[in-house]
Amino acid sequence: MSLHEEMLEGTRVIAEGSFRLDRRRAMDKLARFQLEDPHQYVLELVAAAVCADASSVQIRNDADDLEMSWDGDHPTRDELDALFDWVFSRDAEPRSRMLRHLAQGVFGALGLDPKWVRVERPGLTWDFTDPANVTTSANDRTEGVRVYVRERLGMAVVGDAFGGPRESRLLQRRARVCPIPIRLNAEEISGSPSHRPRKPSDRLGAETASDHLWLSTQGTVGSELASFPDRTGTVALIRDGILVGWTTPAAGPLCLAGWMTAQELKLNASLSAPVQDAAWDKVQVRLVGLLSGWVAKCLGTKDHGFEDEALRWAALDLFARDRARKLLQEAPLFRDLNGRLYSSKDLRESRVYTLKTLDLADPSSPAPQFAAHTPPEPRSAAALQAECLGLFRVKHGDSLFRARKKGRRRRLVLALHLTSLEHGASALMERSFEGDGLQGTIAIPLDDPGGDALHVELRVEGLPVETVHLQVTGPLNARVASDALRATPDFGKVERTQAYKDVIEQVKKEAGILLVAAAQQHPANPRVRSLLCNWLRRVKISKSKRKKGQLVPPIPASIVKAPLFTEMSGEERSLEDLRGGGPGNKEVLRTPIRHVSPSFSAFVGTEGVLRLDEPARRALRHILPRPLLNVRQELIARADAERRRATRRREPVLGHGILARATVAEEGFTGEVGLIDQGKGTCQLDVVHDGVFLCTLEVPDAPVATVAALDIPWAEPNLAWDGVQDEAALLERVGPLLRTTLGRLIVAQAKNADPRLPLPGWLWPFLAGSAPWPEELTSLPLFPTVGGRLLTLDQVAEREDIWWSPERVWLRGLEDVLILDSTRQQALKCLADRMKRASKLIEEMKQGRGAFYGRKMQAAVLPDSLRFCGRTPISGDGVRGEAGVIDGPEARPGLHIA
Repeated sequence: MSLHEEMLEGTRVIAEGSFRLDRRRAMDKLARFQLEDPHQYVLELVAAAVCADASSVQIRNDADDLEMSWDGDHPTRDELDALFDWVFSRDAEPRSRMLRHLAQGVFGALGLDPKWVRVERPGLTWDFTDPANVTTSANDRTEGVRVYVRERLGMAVVGDAFGGPRESRLLQRRARVCPIPIRLNAEEISGSPSHRPRKPSDRLGAETASDHLWLSTQGTVGSELASFPDRTGTVALIRDGILVGWTTPAAGPLCLAGWMTAQELKLNASLSAPVQDAAWDKVQVRLVGLLSGWVAKCLGTKDHGFEDEALRWAALDLFARDRARKLLQEAPLFRDLNGRLYSSKDLRESRVYTLKTLDLADPSSPAPQFAAHTPPEPRSAAALQAECLGLFRVKHGDSLFRARKKGRRRRLVLALHLTSLEHGASALMERSFEGDGLQGTIAIPLDDPGGDALHVELRVEGLPVETVHLQVTGPLNARVASDALRATPDFGKVERTQAYKDVIEQVKKEAGILLVAAAQQHPANPRVRSLLCNWLRRVKISKSKRKKGQLVPPIPASIVKAPLFTEMSGEERSLEDLRGGGPGNKEVLRTPIRHVSPSFSAFVGTEGVLRLDEPARRALRHILPRPLLNVRQELIARADAERRRATRRREPVLGHGILARATVAEEGFTGEVGLIDQGKGTCQLDVVHDGVFLCTLEVPDAPVATVAALDIPWAEPNLAWDGVQDEAALLERVGPLLRTTLGRLIVAQAKNADPRLPLPGWLWPFLAGSAPWPEELTSLPLFPTVGGRLLTLDQVAEREDIWWSPERVWLRGLEDVLILDSTRQQALKCLADRMKRASKLIEEMKQGRGAFYGRKMQAAVLPDSLRFCGRTPISGDGVRGEAGVIDGPEARPGLHIA
């Protein structure tokens, strides 16, 4: 890739054009800022000589002069004419590098603002003092290159006169390992082994034509590399014979020392340090590979000159960085908290733990234990973390060792409060068992422990570790100690192994044996009864046997005959008693078992009713095919009925607030009916039977604002005597008769209604809600008119337009307008489509009459436009006028009065 392409990589073109560069100013800036220190130009000239394959370099240097010459290849005339263009070259060929170093050296010299800078080649000399105006002259040189720099007199030159030229000091520091001889002021400073840093004789390393490296300790590197006074690392990086940088490939207390040639390195813009790019990374990989191989080699020898611990730490550091793992897999590198050393191979074959807190460590554990992030093995922990990424699995033992610490503490506490396996006086019955390293007891507790499970206390090493709750039967308590059981590290649970399963099965068998014995010895004990019921509801039963009403054969006879159930009368019943008849007695199997809860109080009619708690009820439902019927509500209803029948008898009469009432004695029932003021919407019927009030019913389609109280002998009360069995049938029979009786009562009372007053509250709802009305009611004069007449409902209904007014307003011609208050308006609600309010009509008639009487008075005479046969005056009784007989075509029959 060319320089142009390299500069444009990753960019985009915004615009194209051209510009001119001031060459003088560009050269001046480049000369001043190309090098970090302009005196480094001497190093660039040495690098140019190395690239020119010179056999030696001759240098004369004092305070203000430097003259350097070398043999070998030299630039052409064209190349020197365009020397400054080679500053930007990226070609890696030796000749290109030679020209680039020469150009950078000349630029560096120009940065000192010298009197002159001259470059000679065979035949010609170039004067670069003014880069914008380079001149040439002839010379008699026959080979090689000579560069001559003369500085101007100044304080820097005076300082160099006393302290030595800075160019010489730079050569002493950074050109000592140059592969070609350099003679500085007639004294050789490079080119022979005597001028290079020496490898200690007891150090492992390698020396080649380009590399001189050895293994060292970080504390002794200074003395070993004393020939590099400005050392900032351990390995000097050489490019074209000049030291360009340092690197520090270290592994714990060990590191590499010496120098190596790295021609592929790139330098930054000021040529002061290498660029850390891909080439830099390759150099690092190479150095770390050398370091890893030599550390692995030292581990197998005794003459390496390093302490074993320092070497182990160096190997661990490399191991953590994934270096030389195959070489170090059998080396004992990892020391655990107990001081034991393990190799990588050992750790792969064992369980490895890392700890965060040292107080959790368990010295009795045979597994390797390492402290993470804590002394004394930080590198060991780091290596283990690296191993976790692939080579072998690291089990972080924080939780494990925390559990073990908790387990040790729990053992001490349990040992202080340990009790025997026997239950003693706290048990109703107890049974001991043992076998195959197992010892245990099972008991029926005197006190209720809660629930209906089998509580098993498991002991390991004689200490109670865990209590498991088995939903098989209960409540039972068991304690079991077994040599085969194993506890978890925190001693809080028993590991679920096959031994655990065997112990549980053995305890279940012992529970069955204890139940049979309890049924024989304590059949009437409430604790035993509850226990047996809990056991019965878990018995496995086949559907075929259940349909036939048979009990399952695995149920022992002592349990089948045990009196587990008690009637409310106090009689005891067994499972055999409740089974009923034989398998073919289907009638018995269909009869439900009547029961209530044990806390239910005794009532009448409780023969054959069992007191069943929840365990007993669930057991019977599971075992027997007979249905279960809870008669609690039935018994309560019967008790309520007895109480109601024992109270004072009630007659079928209505209470207070009745506007009108009448006695009823029809169809076998007696009582009263009455009218009230604006009822709730329908007729309310109080039903009485045998002197006991049963309920209040609403009679459909009955007149509004009516009530009734009837004693109905044939009404069938419900179980609690607080209602009737069939309300619909009762109303269907009583309703028509009741509606007829109420209608007669309403008609009789309506005859007494005063038309001057509003209609009663029981009458207008009846008229508003029932049509057609009874004939007796439609003939009553209930509706007054403005003219003083009283109209019946039939007369009102016959009108096409029913004009009405809410108040009496007398006007001639409006005598038939009805006067309707709010009650009569509601009564005529069914005729609302024909009812018209006369307010507007009355107002128009009032206005017309006012206009008539407001006219001017005129003489009452006949008009002259008519022809009369005869005419005569009229007067008398307040009337004055004129009368006449019309003759002619205008005459019309009849009398016309104006």
